[in-house]
Amino acid sequence: MLLYGTLIPAIFLQIQNQQILFKQPPDQLLIIYKSIQIKNLFLKDCQNSLAKVKHYYISILL
Repeated sequence: MLLYGTLIPAIFLQIQNQQILFKQPPDQLLIIYKSIQIKNLFLKDCQNSLAKVKHYYISILL
């Protein structure tokens, strides 16, 4: 998963003088967050399609 490979360094925090500094700008984090949301929607869509196919095959068998 390339997405998770880019996510880890993006949210890697550097603690310095008790301040937390993001290594990447917040815009980049937002883009990664949105891409994860899109991926989750895609997976949910795949699960729904799979459920329909299962239902279809079960109805053929009956």
